[in-house]
Amino acid sequence: MIKGHGDDGFAYGGTIIHDFSSNVIAAMQPEGLLEHLQKSIALVGHYPQPAAEQLAAELAQRKSILDDEVLPTNGATEAIYLVAAAYGGTTSAIVEPTFSEYADACRICGHSLQRIRSLTDAGNDADMVWLCNPNNPTGRLIDKERLLDHAYTHKNKLLVIDQSYEHSTKGYCISAAEAVEAGNIILIHSMTKRFAIPGLRLGFVTAAEHIVRHLQKWKQPWSVNALAVEAGVWLCRNALPTDITPFIEECRWLQDRINDIEGIEALPSDTTFFLARLDNPCSTLMKERLAGEGILVRNACNFHFLDEHYLRIATQEHRSNEQLLKAIKKCILQ
Repeated sequence: MIKGHGDDGFAYGGTIIHDFSSNVIAAMQPEGLLEHLQKSIALVGHYPQPAAEQLAAELAQRKSILDDEVLPTNGATEAIYLVAAAYGGTTSAIVEPTFSEYADACRICGHSLQRIRSLTDAGNDADMVWLCNPNNPTGRLIDKERLLDHAYTHKNKLLVIDQSYEHSTKGYCISAAEAVEAGNIILIHSMTKRFAIPGLRLGFVTAAEHIVRHLQKWKQPWSVNALAVEAGVWLCRNALPTDITPFIEECRWLQDRINDIEGIEALPSDTTFFLARLDNPCSTLMKERLAGEGILVRNACNFHFLDEHYLRIATQEHRSNEQLLKAIKKCILQ
């Protein structure tokens, strides 16, 4: 899906002041990264390693797994399409509502699709189950023990888990080592989200060696550019853990304030973003009204199982959140 994602402020001619449409937390970008990349700009004159081998080694060390159990990708999106292509023509069950690219990738690669609401709804004929954990757009987290239990009781099926938001929750996600041990779990990770570098496009897959080896047969060489590799290596060596607690607490404050406004409800979330359900106006009209106030939100009506009553809101710093509240009150009454 080319259109319909967040961070679409370009469509409003530079009038957006506060962006709540993207799940990237700008404050997560480590100090010193941009300066390092500026000093490394000469790398654009050279080809990167074909499979980003140096970055794979750094990530493996960081995740306490083997080099052959990691595969760097051009963002989580390349990983999604790569997995779909490598297992093309199978039957995939997708836990919805969720990121549209799973279904798009599967459809392009000839999968038969099952659109399901819960992990337990997957049919016996499903060869693969796809889900996002924590989930986009709901922000809800499935307990990792439940996911591991599913994997171990369905050893002949693949469980594909997009953990792009694993650093945006205080809950526990499946570790790379646990995925490797299970042997039928594919984890998709996003350095884009973790370190607020969406323009660089950087992600990776962790899985058992036989799965990574199969994915490599389908992967294009040089898909991760030289600056992205350099950024990834620098981040593995220099980035410090970020305490997500202040962001979670600010999100809960914002949700509580939204729930004080008649006509809109902030739904529960385990992350820093959440769905808001509108009574009136519809989400398309509300998005446009808020844009007129210099505020950008994500219209969530195009997520499967959702409709024109849903927005997705990604918490920002406190002053921006206060401006959002003022704008919502104004736009609901128009």
